[in-house]
Amino acid sequence: MSSGYQPQWGAPPPPPPPPSPPPRQRNTGLIVSLVALGVMLVVFVVTGFVTPGFLRGDSGTAEPAAPSSTQPSTGASTGPGTEPSAGETPTSSVPTSSTGIEQDPQYMKPMEAFVAKVNARNAAGAAAMTCKDEKSKRLTLPRIALAVAQGPHYTIVYDNSGKSVLNLAGLELAGKLGNRAVPTTPAAGNPSHIIHTAAVSARKDGSVWCINAFYSGFGDIDKS
Repeated sequence: MSSGYQPQWGAPPPPPPPPSPPPRQRNTGLIVSLVALGVMLVVFVVTGFVTPGFLRGDSGTAEPAAPSSTQPSTGASTGPGTEPSAGETPTSSVPTSSTGIEQDPQYMKPMEAFVAKVNARNAAGAAAMTCKDEKSKRLTLPRIALAVAQGPHYTIVYDNSGKSVLNLAGLELAGKLGNRAVPTTPAAGNPSHIIHTAAVSARKDGSVWCINAFYSGFGDIDKS
């Protein structure tokens, strides 16, 4: 039997508040990294494609000019074909041949020295300038001795001298041997060109020029 008692229920409690969203992580470090990367990329593009442009690979890009020398000019020749400056004179006093080519002192001076020794009757000095092979000795030594004994007075005919492509050079000689004048003969096919029968020739052995033949100009000597 109901006692008539009714329990008293209070109002239901309010629902709990929703959970707070987790705090956002700070992205400052990421942002800084992205900004730095962007700056580096811009610098790379500028330096690679604009200036100095090491990524362009332009084949037509001009090379920087070489710095000019600050040393004063000495007036010396800088290479083949260099013309002397105004007022300069060639260092070589050797005349040019009839071909217009200046004689090279490398081969002219030994032959000039040889002729000077013969004229001075220095047979030993002239013989010492002879090439060492047997043919050269045969074409020089006996003729030197005979020419020196007769009193040589040779002069060099520079117009009829020169050098071949085979490291051979020659000088024609005029003048006298004792009382006999050096004979002359017209050149074959060119009678106006006179050839002297006396001559001296030199050959280049290694880096040295030596006398390989001497012609007194007279058959009684040159037949030896």
